[in-house]
Amino acid sequence: MLDTLYTNLLALLITMLTGALLARLKLITPALRQGLNTLLYYFALPILVFNSMRGSITLELLQTSYYPLLFGAGLALINGTVAFLSASLWRIDPRERRLFMFLSMFGNNLYLALPIAQALFGAQGVAVVLLYSFGSDLILWTIGQFLLSGENRFTLASLKQVINPTLMGLALGVAAGLADFWLPPALEISLSNMASITSPLALLLTGAALAEIKLGAAGHGIKQAMALFIGKLVFSPLIAVGLVSLLPLPVEMSTLIIILASMPTFVRSIVLSDRFGWDGQKTALGVLVTTLGCFVTIPIILQLVQ
Repeated sequence: MLDTLYTNLLALLITMLTGALLARLKLITPALRQGLNTLLYYFALPILVFNSMRGSITLELLQTSYYPLLFGAGLALINGTVAFLSASLWRIDPRERRLFMFLSMFGNNLYLALPIAQALFGAQGVAVVLLYSFGSDLILWTIGQFLLSGENRFTLASLKQVINPTLMGLALGVAAGLADFWLPPALEISLSNMASITSPLALLLTGAALAEIKLGAAGHGIKQAMALFIGKLVFSPLIAVGLVSLLPLPVEMSTLIIILASMPTFVRSIVLSDRFGWDGQKTALGVLVTTLGCFVTIPIILQLVQ
C-alpha cells in the first residue's frame, strides 16, 4: 500500500505543480481560477459526491458511518484546543490566535484527500472521506465561522451555510444507493465522465492558488506557519493514530482517518480569512507550508504506523 501511496502522492504533487506553472504563465488567471472554483463547488464536486455515494453506500457501511463523521468533527475540535493551548508557547500574537486556531482545525479533505482515497480504496474510500468531511464541515460553518468573525457571542446564522451543494449531493447519493436506483447506461457514463474531472481540476486550482502567494509579503508569518506545520502534520495524525487504535475499525477506514488527520490547511481558508479581514498573505503562507510538507509527513506517519 505504501508504494501505491508514494506513487499517488507524487502524481498529485506533479498535478499541483502543473497548476502553479499554468498560473505563472497566466493561463490560469485569478479571475479564471475563481470561476473554475465556482464550477467545481456548485457542479463538479456535487456530481462526484452523488456518483460515489450511489455506487458505494451499503447498509454495512452505514453501521459504521458514524465513526468517520465523529472523527471529522472531533479532530477539528481537538486540533483547535491544541492550537489554543500552544499559541502562548509559540508566542502567537493574541490578536491572531483565533486565526491560528481556525487554520489548525480544518484540512484539505476534498481537494487533496479525495484523490488519495479514490486511488487507494476506490468508491468506499471516497465514502469515508465524504462522511469525515461532513463532520468537519459542521464545525467549520459554525464554530469556525465564529472564530473568524471575531464576535464574542455565538449566533445560529452560520448554520445556514451547512446546507451546501456537496451536502445535497451526499444526501441524494445515499438515498439512491440504498434504493439501488437504476440509471440508463448513457446517463451513467455521462455522470461518470463529469465526475472524473473533479480531482484533477481541484489539484490544478490548488496549485494555481499557491502560485499566487507573495512570499515576501507573507514572510512575517513564518513562525505561525511552522506552528501550523507541527500541529497539522505531526500532532494531528499522531492523535488520530492513538484514537483509531482504541476502536474496532476496519484497516482501510483507520488508514484513511489517519490520512485525513494529516491533511494540510485547506485552501479555501485564504478566501475566508480575507472575507473577515484577516492577514490573507499570512494565511496563504500557512497553506503553502503545510501543503508542501504533507507530501513528506504522510508517508512517514503511515510507515511508522505499519
